[in-house]
Amino acid sequence: MISYLGRINYNYADRYLATVSVRADGSSKFAPGNRWGTFPSFSLGWRIDQEEFYKDWNQNVLSAVKLRGGWGQIGNQNIPSFAYADVVSTYDTWVYGFNSGLNLLKAYASTSKGNKDIKWETVEQGNIGVDLGFFKNSLTLSADAYIKTTRDMLMQNPLPGMAGYPTTPWVNAGSVENRGLEFLIGYQGKVGDFRYSVSANFTFQKNKLVETGTNDPIWGTVSKNEIGEEFGRFYGYVYDGIFQSKEEVLAHVGADGKTLLQPLAEPGDARFRNLNGDNTLDSNDRDYIGNPNPDVIYGGNIELGYKGIDFALYFQGVAGNDIWVGTKALLRQTSITNLLAETYTDAWRNPGDKTDVFGITRKDDNDNYRNSSWYVQNGSFCKIKTVQIGYTFPKKIVEATKVFSSLRLYVSGENLFTFTKFKYMDPEVPNGNALNMGIENLGYPNPRTFTVGVNVQF
Repeated sequence: MISYLGRINYNYADRYLATVSVRADGSSKFAPGNRWGTFPSFSLGWRIDQEEFYKDWNQNVLSAVKLRGGWGQIGNQNIPSFAYADVVSTYDTWVYGFNSGLNLLKAYASTSKGNKDIKWETVEQGNIGVDLGFFKNSLTLSADAYIKTTRDMLMQNPLPGMAGYPTTPWVNAGSVENRGLEFLIGYQGKVGDFRYSVSANFTFQKNKLVETGTNDPIWGTVSKNEIGEEFGRFYGYVYDGIFQSKEEVLAHVGADGKTLLQPLAEPGDARFRNLNGDNTLDSNDRDYIGNPNPDVIYGGNIELGYKGIDFALYFQGVAGNDIWVGTKALLRQTSITNLLAETYTDAWRNPGDKTDVFGITRKDDNDNYRNSSWYVQNGSFCKIKTVQIGYTFPKKIVEATKVFSSLRLYVSGENLFTFTKFKYMDPEVPNGNALNMGIENLGYPNPRTFTVGVNVQF
């Protein structure tokens, strides 16, 4: 990747601030003709507290006021190398000939379908905000309102299995708009030798799919995305518990009162709701069953100090989001290896068992593991991400060594605690693919680490 950046900064009397920049990025991940993208941006600021009329006011309460706004674009090239090219690979295969017998031959096959038309994904954002300071800036508050639009989103467009490609091509498909509010509040002070600082931030955001290029829904592995609706929501059948008896299977009928909706089900199998009220349980009974987008994203810092002792804590979390627990697919009993322990320990066995682990069987005529709300769990969490305690030695002691000018010892821990109702590995699920947000697939959790260190200056 090659980048060129031009920038102009303007500052007049510390009151009027402006920055204008233009960035040009080039990437070999795109085909010739689409390798370069140009991304401009600008920001403006007005320090009202520096104006002459403001200095005449009583500033003991409102000590700082700054208005600001901006607009800009950035590019995304997060795709594999040569995603634009058709890739052909070689492999060895055994071929039997009537006259020559079994022979090892070199074969060629298309292993990846490319797309020469893919180009840079563009993220465009505009925002307005205000920064306020109170009581000589001991209390600060920042608020922002923004609109962020992602255009020409880079994603993989699934092909039918009959196409014969083991991978799916990358395309530019659709635009998503995010509207949000961000708040940051902080307070700091000092009482004698004791000093303290606390801050918290909150982000509230809603998104919607603006366009898809074809006006058809964009399908992910477990999501359906329609124009005007929130992007990334899970889509599937509504799980309605486990059949406790054969009588319950026979009672699960359609609108006519006699047609069995799940005729192949047995006690211990999953029951799914007939949402459209007809006589068949089919794909028309699917609906939106979860949302990986949180209602609020938050975080906070606490910093305390007394003489040479310092303490810092950082936490973060989300609320109001769901997670698709792909790990639950490991409960599937059509295999005899790599199953979760609860496949046996929590499995349904007798009528009245309160569990959501299906009865033990080597067949699945009922298709228990179809995409459904059975996979969806509350993904809200709060994590204590970092805690650090340190001690800075008094200057007199350090200088007495005639070696150091400062010396600080510290111990820290990361990912110490997670407060959540999520049952499996880690609710902090990475969102690498826009079409498959919020999917947990037994990924390695964030490690809990402890560090002991020293900071020395000579």
